[in-house]
Amino acid sequence: MEKDDEEPEQAQAQEQNTAEGSPPDEPADSEQAPTKPARRGPPQNRFENQLHERLEAGQFRWINEQLYTTTGTDATQLFKKEPHLFDIYHRGFAHQVSQWPSNPLDIFIKELSKRRGLVIADFGCGEGRLGRSVPHSTVHSFDLVARHPHITACDLTHVPLQDATCDVVVSCLALMGTNYPDFIREAWRVLKPGGLYRVA
Repeated sequence: MEKDDEEPEQAQAQEQNTAEGSPPDEPADSEQAPTKPARRGPPQNRFENQLHERLEAGQFRWINEQLYTTTGTDATQLFKKEPHLFDIYHRGFAHQVSQWPSNPLDIFIKELSKRRGLVIADFGCGEGRLGRSVPHSTVHSFDLVARHPHITACDLTHVPLQDATCDVVVSCLALMGTNYPDFIREAWRVLKPGGLYRVA
């Protein structure tokens, strides 16, 4: 607990006055008396951080359950109503991925970076890292919320692409929802004949 440097001196003076028979000094105006400083410092910050982390972990689990047990349309409406939940979900997701021995997205990036001139659709792109990491191809990045300018927010059952326009479609940890077969059908729609569908 932080204290003013003057407090020990004031307390010593009050003890001396009391010993001499004089009452301790009182402020002339009680409203101007110094207030007790709020408790601050690392212990409180650590507690707040731990509480915040536990709260977000619980929210992540709830959001994850919603994404797996509702349709893509329901998930779109959820994030439209409360966009901050999308950020909470992806922070929790990033924390989980950081503990994995390997991230499948890194494998896709390494594979696709070796080729040039591809048209790629990233279904459920999250932060859009694939689109930023494959500079020699055209990447269309789609997710329920657009957190970066190169991402298009949409329902993944209806992406804004013409039929048979993509060489590769990527669904990296994004086949979620009770209607996930609709995402696969949409990926098939936009793929060129002989195109590649990469799923993890």
